[in-house]
Amino acid sequence: MRRIAHSLAFALVLITLVACNSPIDKSDSTKAPEITPTSPAIRLRPPDFTIKGTTSTQAAIQGAYYWQLENGLAVDVKSEGFSVSGVTPMKVSQGEQLTVTASNGTYPESMDLKIYPEDGNLKEVKVTAVAGHAFVPTTEPITSQSFTNSPYDLKIDLPKGDYFIWMSGTWQNPFKRPASETTSKATPSGTPRPILPLTDKIAFWIQVD
Repeated sequence: MRRIAHSLAFALVLITLVACNSPIDKSDSTKAPEITPTSPAIRLRPPDFTIKGTTSTQAAIQGAYYWQLENGLAVDVKSEGFSVSGVTPMKVSQGEQLTVTASNGTYPESMDLKIYPEDGNLKEVKVTAVAGHAFVPTTEPITSQSFTNSPYDLKIDLPKGDYFIWMSGTWQNPFKRPASETTSKATPSGTPRPILPLTDKIAFWIQVD
């Protein structure tokens, strides 16, 4: 099986603030400081997607994404495919309806879906000398459609076999360039950097019985 170079770059930023309500009383060495609860970690990634069937569920296999916060903090994760290490195909029945839902965030303004057969799209990959397998879209999809309303319902009208469901969502970027930012500070050429839409690519692995 042809080996494909596969690289993933991940960035995670956590900011935790701890505030003290009152100073320690030095006259009482046993008195502990009162500490307010820490603020929640900043989430610098897309929502979590899940596909649900009649009797089973599967968390999305994460692929490439670009995500930016209102304050300008951004991360750009590159990936040629979707690692299936530790993933087992979810069993579904012919004619079964599946629903894709999102948590820890909002649904995108638009979501595109394509279905690929496993055959020809499950590739051997090598990341830092470790061999594994990944779904890398190579063939033409069997079917495709777009969603604008959520959640996303999909009826499985496919022959028996294993398939990958590829999905790509797009959101409006919440970041607004500060009025104080001048073009001279943006890039050496003086042209402001573009504010890109937020994007996320995910996949699911199913087995139709």
